[in-house]
Amino acid sequence: MKQIWAIFLRDIKNIGKNPVAVIVALGIMILPSLYAWFNIAANWDPYGNTKGLRVAVTSLDQGTRIEQLDTTVNIGDMIISNLHENDQIGWQFVDEEQAVEGVKAGRYYACVIIPEDFSEKTASIFTSNVQKPTLQYYVNEKKNAIATKITDKGVSTIQQQVNESLISASSEALGKAFHVTYGTVEGKKEDLVDEMVSSMKDARNDLVLMGSSVGALKSSLTAGKGLLSSVQAMLPDSRELLKSGQDTGAEASRLIRTSEDLSDTMTDSVGNVLDIEDGLMDSVDRSVRDAIDRWDRDANAAAGELNKASDVLNTMLNVNQKLFDLVNNLKEKIPGPGKVLGVLSDMITSQIDRQKNMIHMIETAEDTVLRTGKLPEDARQEIRKSLDEMMDQGARITDQYHSQVKPALTAGMDSLYDSISAASDYAVGINGLLPQIDGTLTQTTGSFDSLIETLDQTASMIAAGEEKLDRIIDEVESVEESERLAKIVEIMKNDPETMGDFLSSPVNLEENQIYPIENYGSAMTPFYTILAIWVGGLVLVAVLKCRVVEDEKIHGGKAYEKYFGRYFIFMVFGVAQALIVSLGDLYLLKIQCLEPAKFVLAAVLASVVFVNIIYTLTISFGDVGKALAVVLLVIQVAGAGGTFPIEVTPHFFRMVNPMLPFTHAINAMRECVGGIYGNAYREDMAKVLLYLPISLFVGVVLRKQVIRMNDFFERKLEETGVM
Repeated sequence: MKQIWAIFLRDIKNIGKNPVAVIVALGIMILPSLYAWFNIAANWDPYGNTKGLRVAVTSLDQGTRIEQLDTTVNIGDMIISNLHENDQIGWQFVDEEQAVEGVKAGRYYACVIIPEDFSEKTASIFTSNVQKPTLQYYVNEKKNAIATKITDKGVSTIQQQVNESLISASSEALGKAFHVTYGTVEGKKEDLVDEMVSSMKDARNDLVLMGSSVGALKSSLTAGKGLLSSVQAMLPDSRELLKSGQDTGAEASRLIRTSEDLSDTMTDSVGNVLDIEDGLMDSVDRSVRDAIDRWDRDANAAAGELNKASDVLNTMLNVNQKLFDLVNNLKEKIPGPGKVLGVLSDMITSQIDRQKNMIHMIETAEDTVLRTGKLPEDARQEIRKSLDEMMDQGARITDQYHSQVKPALTAGMDSLYDSISAASDYAVGINGLLPQIDGTLTQTTGSFDSLIETLDQTASMIAAGEEKLDRIIDEVESVEESERLAKIVEIMKNDPETMGDFLSSPVNLEENQIYPIENYGSAMTPFYTILAIWVGGLVLVAVLKCRVVEDEKIHGGKAYEKYFGRYFIFMVFGVAQALIVSLGDLYLLKIQCLEPAKFVLAAVLASVVFVNIIYTLTISFGDVGKALAVVLLVIQVAGAGGTFPIEVTPHFFRMVNPMLPFTHAINAMRECVGGIYGNAYREDMAKVLLYLPISLFVGVVLRKQVIRMNDFFERKLEETGVM
């Protein structure tokens, strides 16, 4: 223990007496806090500032006259008038061309166009030909992912307001019309009552027909759900098939790449063979010319030179024959450079014929020289001519290979590799989409279940409506004739304004917030604070040295003493970082926090654990450990549920979520911000602290087992002079 404190106190003194070190120390303590504070401030109240989102609105509505109500309306103008008073979104009132072009250019996030027949179709509710009006909505989803969701909500609000206004106006108008015409129908009450009862019976029959339609629709949805289940059951086989294709593509890519290397070696070798053949050709030329020069002086020596030339030509003939076979094989296997390979093949064939003819001529000349001691002049000229033609053909073959064949072979292999790589990448892409397809099918199946349940409820409501109409009909028919119209009037006659208001919005929503949070920034504080604490640990291992340097006072210490001696300095910096960021959240940003003391405690304990994890990874695995700490950060940012609910993330993140330190540290801070439920805070902090003994076990016990391997890796990396 004495050695541990000696290391710790020495580190503190060394930092304290060095002004530059003090400045750096202050910097690494404050820097992580800035990361959290800037992000929290930027996200303080985004949904309360949506008036900055520019959405264009255009009304082409021509209006219409409703004869039944003896009035003229222009609902488009009504919508525009209401939006002028609405400051929830930055509505921009422009013409149609400016609106659509503005969305394309990114000047507006979206635009709403009210078509010219909007009022006419809306008023069709008072006619026998009812048509639904439509709002045209254009949205630029490229501009911002979240903004489009907000504008969608704004447009949905417009749609809801129009619906409510229409229902209210229609109900109010019908109520007023009924009230005004009541005196008129008094004289025709008997006929009207009979007509009313008949209409009720027709309505009941319509309900019966609707119930049958609902039953048929439910059967169709049930069948559709079964089909979705069958498709979903086929996905594992599709996934295996794509995986097989992907593996095959990968193997093919490796084979092609190996073939490319082999092709490079082969082409270089062929070039070398052609160069050697040129040298042999020169040797044949010298031998033949030496023989010609010696025929008159030494016939035996001349015959020997001819024999040597014949042997070399036979060797060249065998080489050219194999070269011919190789070129033809490449022409069959690689279609791209087939044309230039065909030309080369024809040239080699011609050369083989020349060499065979040359061998025959030289062997004949050798026999003639040995028998007669001389060679006729015409034979000499023929040999010289054939030799020159053979050498010219060899030069043309070499030039054809280097200028045409070799580049074409290289391009063909590259094209084949690119094609197979593209196919493999396509298989990877399709395979990556299968989980999304699976999730979509699961959601769709759930939607079918919800629709089937809704249809069951609708069927129940229709049945209840049938029963209610039956009771009303029976009640009206059972009343004395003089009282029948009065009974109907009693059922239908109400204040028109009250009736319109009720029908437009028959249900009010009473919202009860549990653990209310004042603003979005306070809600996001736990995530950004915990993230900043982990980032602070990464900054520490990037700036501070993990290994203890021995001197005359500190030497020969045990591994665990050096581990804890240096960790304490990391822990002090980590605690300082946690205090600065948490206190800054509370008193600088003034976030909502019902339990500030526990909030600060959660930050400090999280820092102690996080810094130990990062320190252990770094001291045990060196630079590889730092990389692992960054990987853990990336996984935790996506999988801790700090931004979106973990339930909406892919399966992998839902699976690892309970195992991540971020998850429990963020939950503990959320308890402090919004209010603590039961033992939730203590349970979350206990789960965070569970990672500390695991990290200590790795750093103190297992590190001995990996230290040699780590030294080996570091030594090899240092040998590069780069890493």
